[in-house]
Amino acid sequence: MVYLMTGTLRLNYELKIGTAANVAGGISPPNNDLKRTGAGGVAQNITLDSKVGAVSVIESIQVTNNSNLVLEDIKNYNRMVSSVAKTNEFDNFTTNIMCEMAATGNDQSMQVMANSRMWVNTKLLCGIFMEGLPLPMGPAQYGTGGLNLIINLSPTPNALYGAQAGGANVSYKIYNPTLSFSTAIPRGKVLPKIKQQPFSSVSTYYDVLTSSDQTTMIKTGLTGVVSVQSNFVPTNHIANAVENGLATPPLLNVGATGAFDTVAPITRVTYMRGGVQFPNKFASDESNLVSTAAGGTFVTRNPTLLQREFLGASKIISNLTRTLGSPATEGVEGYADSAAYSNTSFSVATGLTGVQRAVRLRNLGWTRGTLTTPAINNVLAGIGVRCDKLGAGLGSDYSKAPLSFRIESKLNGQSPNSMYTFVLSKQNLLYGSGTIMVKS
Repeated sequence: MVYLMTGTLRLNYELKIGTAANVAGGISPPNNDLKRTGAGGVAQNITLDSKVGAVSVIESIQVTNNSNLVLEDIKNYNRMVSSVAKTNEFDNFTTNIMCEMAATGNDQSMQVMANSRMWVNTKLLCGIFMEGLPLPMGPAQYGTGGLNLIINLSPTPNALYGAQAGGANVSYKIYNPTLSFSTAIPRGKVLPKIKQQPFSSVSTYYDVLTSSDQTTMIKTGLTGVVSVQSNFVPTNHIANAVENGLATPPLLNVGATGAFDTVAPITRVTYMRGGVQFPNKFASDESNLVSTAAGGTFVTRNPTLLQREFLGASKIISNLTRTLGSPATEGVEGYADSAAYSNTSFSVATGLTGVQRAVRLRNLGWTRGTLTTPAINNVLAGIGVRCDKLGAGLGSDYSKAPLSFRIESKLNGQSPNSMYTFVLSKQNLLYGSGTIMVKS
């Protein structure tokens, strides 16, 4: 007969990554960049995504009650966090996020942190907990009857990456996992009877994009869809220990080197319900921002409309006070390309006139429509739309009509990119005599 104060729920653990010849021998730290204190070990490169940190090891979370009724089941949880953390918490990486997720927001400092044991005290970004509302834990008619959390861990190649991450005996180990939370006891120590209670839930969907004009259809069966958000990663980067499978780059084509390093800009996105444009009555068209550079690569200026819709899917745009998404992370292009720019600095172009004589940012390895590995690891890209524009919390009904979206891009048909889509919806817990049901 207590309330779970969901805003206080935290998952706590310690994480160590590296190499282990056997379980009894423990894990030897990777010694990234020879920054490990003390003697021993050659330099290795085994690390974590710097924006997700130690949460990289969580593959999925399922929330059930004590009768095994599934309330929420989030697959690819770490990929969802890779969008949510980046869109909402930019100026907190040096304080909150480093303490909560052991994420530094910077690849080099993440490598140094990964050399030692990392401590985690993280919120669980499940829809049912994100609103921070009290959740009654009493028996039927008085609450959920308690909760179970089933946390599935990622295979090592999904969680860790780096030049030596695919080597023998590379692994990670979790120490001392605990849950911490607060409860509230009602007056009289008896919960009031309850018939129904609204809560939020996140659903996960997966698709692969290869075509320059492709429509994805999702039969959600949900009546209260609040927002839809998708992020991308080259398909062969998934479960690939050498590549960061939790990065959120733009769509990428395979370039001349055989690597996914050439940007395939999205030119238009159209969201639909039952084949009719919805919730926007227009397509998000950024085709006028795309041009072709020397060598046939595509160059795009910052797709502000797509980015605004993407960020607004995480939080109502008027309430978004900080975000990692910026001209810096998105490698905004200026007017003309010039050899005066390098990958590590920006300078004033020479030999140009008028508005072309400008300072332009070449962030983290953007060069004439191509991306280096650091850029792929740090860019925040994706698409999204909010179906609850006013923030009333009601959502939109997709129970009888499928959610679909058409993506037009510069994909060349030979470069598969995986797309992870996360749908936030409102659902209801119905409490009856001895039973509990979930109504979507």
